[in-house]
Amino acid sequence: MQRMKWHFLSIIVGFSLFGNTQVRAQSWDELTDQFVDSFKSGHYRDAEKLGQQALSAAGKLYGQDHLNYATSAYYLARAEQQLGNTRLVEPLLLKSIRCYIPDFYSPERVLPSTKRHH
Repeated sequence: MQRMKWHFLSIIVGFSLFGNTQVRAQSWDELTDQFVDSFKSGHYRDAEKLGQQALSAAGKLYGQDHLNYATSAYYLARAEQQLGNTRLVEPLLLKSIRCYIPDFYSPERVLPSTKRHH
């Protein structure tokens, strides 16, 4: 089993080092399309796995501030909600929101004063 893991990891590392970016980006599209098909068919467990893979791929290919990452986080949140994994939903939705409104959750964000000026 351990040897199998190393073999699998070496294939993944080799692909990531030598793979074409366009091919890898296409695989994100394919994962996302497969997720949507599984989700619409009610196969939420399959959708969850595909969503996890798509989120990981989006993070590696585009970064965590890209809209594809936001889309993957949102889709995965929907699958987790359908599976009853409610503790996972909010963090995923927050990841998605941060892509659309990056400064909203920034620790440096200065909130407007609530005091009224007369």
